[in-house]
Amino acid sequence: PLTDQQATVIKDLIRETGTDTQRFLATMVSGAKSVDEIGMIDFNRIYNALLSKRNKAKSEESNV
Repeated sequence: PLTDQQATVIKDLIRETGTDTQRFLATMVSGAKSVDEIGMIDFNRIYNALLSKRNKAKSEESNV
């Protein structure tokens, strides 16, 4: 599983991006029912996906 620090980073990004946690986990991580169940091997992929979503939202905000 993720370290406490990694889990906090993912939870913060999920909150910040308004992501539905359950839908996100179902799509991105098979078998994980919570952020705490995400495997270390999945951290970078999930982190990058959430960063991309956040950056896209910020770029769309600045274009309005």
